[in-house]
Amino acid sequence: MNRMENGGSDLIEGMNRCIHSDVCLEREELLRRIVVLLFTSSIFPPRFVRADGIDLLLLALRDPEPAIRLLAAHSLTRLAELGYRDQVKGAGAKNELLRMRNDPYMPLRKFAERCLFIIQEPDG
Repeated sequence: MNRMENGGSDLIEGMNRCIHSDVCLEREELLRRIVVLLFTSSIFPPRFVRADGIDLLLLALRDPEPAIRLLAAHSLTRLAELGYRDQVKGAGAKNELLRMRNDPYMPLRKFAERCLFIIQEPDG
Protein backbone atom coordinates (compact mmCIF):
# COMPACT_ATOMS: atom_id res chain seq x y z
CA MET A 1 0.00 0.00 0.00
CA ASN A 2 1.52 3.34 -0.92
CA ARG A 3 1.73 6.40 1.31
CA MET A 4 -1.17 8.19 -0.39
CA GLU A 5 -3.44 5.25 0.28
CA ASN A 6 -2.54 5.36 3.98
CA GLY A 7 -2.93 9.14 4.03
CA GLY A 8 -6.38 8.93 2.51
CA SER A 9 -7.52 6.33 5.01
CA ASP A 10 -6.06 8.30 7.91
CA LEU A 11 -7.75 11.42 6.63
CA ILE A 12 -11.17 9.81 6.52
CA GLU A 13 -10.73 8.35 10.00
CA GLY A 14 -9.53 11.73 11.25
CA MET A 15 -12.47 13.48 9.66
CA ASN A 16 -14.86 11.06 11.34
CA ARG A 17 -13.22 11.79 14.70
CA CYS A 18 -13.05 15.55 14.43
CA ILE A 19 -16.13 16.64 12.50
CA HIS A 20 -17.80 17.45 15.83
CA SER A 21 -14.59 18.57 17.52
CA ASP A 22 -14.45 21.89 19.32
CA VAL A 23 -11.03 22.45 17.75
CA CYS A 24 -11.76 24.55 14.68
CA LEU A 25 -8.16 24.47 13.40
CA GLU A 26 -8.19 20.67 13.40
CA ARG A 27 -11.38 20.55 11.30
CA GLU A 28 -10.04 23.21 8.96
CA GLU A 29 -6.71 21.43 8.44
CA LEU A 30 -8.46 18.17 7.58
CA LEU A 31 -10.74 19.88 5.09
CA ARG A 32 -7.75 21.63 3.52
CA ARG A 33 -6.09 18.23 3.08
CA ILE A 34 -9.24 16.89 1.45
CA VAL A 35 -9.28 19.75 -1.07
CA VAL A 36 -5.60 19.21 -1.89
CA LEU A 37 -6.04 15.45 -2.31
CA LEU A 38 -9.08 15.95 -4.53
CA PHE A 39 -6.91 18.02 -6.86
CA THR A 40 -3.70 15.99 -6.68
CA SER A 41 -4.58 12.32 -6.23
CA SER A 42 -6.37 9.93 -8.52
CA ILE A 43 -6.57 7.35 -5.73
CA PHE A 44 -8.17 9.48 -3.04
CA PRO A 45 -11.49 10.64 -4.58
CA PRO A 46 -13.05 7.19 -5.18
CA ARG A 47 -11.94 5.98 -1.75
CA PHE A 48 -13.27 9.11 -0.11
CA VAL A 49 -16.65 8.70 -1.80
CA ARG A 50 -16.84 4.98 -0.91
CA ALA A 51 -16.03 5.83 2.73
CA ASP A 52 -19.07 8.16 2.97
CA GLY A 53 -16.88 11.25 2.74
CA ILE A 54 -19.67 13.17 1.03
CA ASP A 55 -21.81 12.82 4.16
CA LEU A 56 -18.98 14.29 6.22
CA LEU A 57 -18.74 17.23 3.84
CA LEU A 58 -22.47 17.84 4.18
CA LEU A 59 -22.04 18.00 7.95
CA ALA A 60 -19.17 20.45 7.49
CA LEU A 61 -21.46 22.71 5.43
CA ARG A 62 -23.29 23.40 8.70
CA ASP A 63 -20.14 24.37 10.60
CA PRO A 64 -20.30 27.79 12.29
CA GLU A 65 -16.92 28.73 10.78
CA PRO A 66 -17.11 30.22 7.27
CA ALA A 67 -13.70 28.83 6.26
CA ILE A 68 -14.82 25.30 7.05
CA ARG A 69 -18.09 25.72 5.16
CA LEU A 70 -16.13 27.08 2.20
CA LEU A 71 -13.70 24.14 2.17
CA ALA A 72 -16.59 21.68 2.34
CA ALA A 73 -18.37 23.40 -0.57
CA HIS A 74 -15.11 23.48 -2.54
CA SER A 75 -14.67 19.74 -1.93
CA LEU A 76 -18.22 18.93 -3.02
CA THR A 77 -17.77 21.02 -6.15
CA ARG A 78 -14.52 19.25 -6.98
CA LEU A 79 -16.13 15.84 -6.49
CA ALA A 80 -18.96 16.83 -8.81
CA GLU A 81 -16.42 18.03 -11.40
CA LEU A 82 -14.54 14.73 -11.11
CA GLY A 83 -17.63 12.76 -12.12
CA TYR A 84 -19.23 12.08 -8.75
CA ARG A 85 -22.15 14.42 -9.32
CA ASP A 86 -24.72 11.63 -8.93
CA GLN A 87 -23.19 10.66 -5.59
CA VAL A 88 -23.10 14.29 -4.44
CA LYS A 89 -26.68 14.81 -5.52
CA GLY A 90 -27.81 11.45 -4.10
CA ALA A 91 -26.34 12.26 -0.68
CA GLY A 92 -28.74 15.20 -0.38
CA ALA A 93 -26.31 17.98 -1.24
CA LYS A 94 -28.87 19.91 -3.27
CA ASN A 95 -30.85 21.05 -0.23
CA GLU A 96 -27.70 22.00 1.68
CA LEU A 97 -26.33 23.90 -1.31
CA LEU A 98 -29.61 25.72 -1.83
CA ARG A 99 -29.40 26.84 1.80
CA MET A 100 -25.79 27.97 1.21
CA ARG A 101 -26.94 30.38 -1.50
CA ASN A 102 -28.05 32.65 1.36
CA ASP A 103 -24.85 32.32 3.38
CA PRO A 104 -23.38 35.68 4.43
CA TYR A 105 -19.97 34.61 3.07
CA MET A 106 -19.92 35.44 -0.64
CA PRO A 107 -17.18 32.98 -1.73
CA LEU A 108 -19.27 30.20 -0.22
CA ARG A 109 -22.34 31.34 -2.14
CA LYS A 110 -20.32 31.16 -5.35
CA PHE A 111 -19.17 27.57 -4.68
CA ALA A 112 -22.74 26.58 -3.80
CA GLU A 113 -24.00 28.01 -7.10
CA ARG A 114 -21.23 26.28 -9.06
CA CYS A 115 -21.87 22.91 -7.44
CA LEU A 116 -25.63 23.24 -7.92
CA PHE A 117 -25.06 24.01 -11.59
CA ILE A 118 -22.90 20.91 -12.02
CA ILE A 119 -25.18 18.47 -10.21
CA GLN A 120 -28.27 19.74 -12.00
CA GLU A 121 -26.78 19.53 -15.51
CA PRO A 122 -28.77 17.15 -17.70
CA ASP A 123 -27.01 13.96 -18.71
CA GLY A 124 -25.54 14.39 -22.14
